[in-house]
Amino acid sequence: MKIRTFYSIENGVYKVSVFTEDWSERDNQLMKKFGEPEINIGGMLSLPDPDHSEATIDLVIDDSYRRVRSGSPITGYFDSRDSVYAREFAELWAGNIRGAISAAYTALHAHSDDFTREVVHNLSAG
Repeated sequence: MKIRTFYSIENGVYKVSVFTEDWSERDNQLMKKFGEPEINIGGMLSLPDPDHSEATIDLVIDDSYRRVRSGSPITGYFDSRDSVYAREFAELWAGNIRGAISAAYTALHAHSDDFTREVVHNLSAG
């Protein structure tokens, strides 16, 4: 599986789109058995405050869950009219999304199927 990230800016809005692609047959089999992984694309983003060494500049994005394959691309928008740190938040968000996808992918591959089997019981009439 690959993660491809596209960055663009238009009218002061930083746009980041994170795509997942090249899923393997094993990936598809695991998702068929255990479900497609989901990640939270929201949460808090914190940047170090350049004016105060121990403070942070925070941006809270509402929790929202996306499936990593069928929800691709996962896109975030960061408006420079809302924050002078829009670019930095966009970069941080993209890294967080890639990290969450990677963790979800690793968790998917940690599953093992010890349930699927066939059991046959022979009955006799005594």
